[in-house]
Amino acid sequence: MKCLFITDIHGNIDGLIKIIDQLKSADYILLGGDITNFGHVENAQKILDTIKKFNPNIIGVAGNCDYSDVEQYLISEKISINRKYRTVDTFTFAGLGGSLTTPVDTPEEYTEEEYSSALKKIFNNCELQNGNKKLIFISHQPPYGTINDTLLNGTHVGSRSVLTFIEKYTPVICLTGHIHEGRGIDTINNTKIVNPGAFKDGYYATVDFKRDDSDIIVKLLNYND
Repeated sequence: MKCLFITDIHGNIDGLIKIIDQLKSADYILLGGDITNFGHVENAQKILDTIKKFNPNIIGVAGNCDYSDVEQYLISEKISINRKYRTVDTFTFAGLGGSLTTPVDTPEEYTEEEYSSALKKIFNNCELQNGNKKLIFISHQPPYGTINDTLLNGTHVGSRSVLTFIEKYTPVICLTGHIHEGRGIDTINNTKIVNPGAFKDGYYATVDFKRDDSDIIVKLLNYND
């Protein structure tokens, strides 16, 4: 299964036109949130309509810079996996949108306690419990203590609830964003943590999942190269 992971688009439609071939060739387009830049449904619709011209198979979450009507639009379009899961072949996708509280009071922010409760509900209802599915976790908010949640001054600003979820349930990969400077690939136990960087700045990733349980191939890319 070949996926294209895009996060922190922040309304950048022009960038999507630069990756048309990869949009067309992917089995799924995965969205990591901040589709808009403090935008509403009409802004998100422009982004999603552009992607759908080339690939209708979209799964993802909204971010903290997307207003709540964006999440409702993703639900209506059967894209959202925020606080729930979806099974595709031998994989289960689970998602978490929004972010922890920020200094600038963005539209969709939550406490660690709210995140912890949401993540427990995901797994309690998840088909992963039968042990036959591999979990792909899409979380706009990165887990605490990786390169992916590190600010330029070295401070970690990730979620400890997301970290606990990953440590306990061991997804094969966590695809994240939110912290634009946290670009890179890290690991928590056996879970790959991938923050490709903000798409608005040119960054995105391809993720190739092998059905035979061999390694996941991740490529960090820049459409400006």
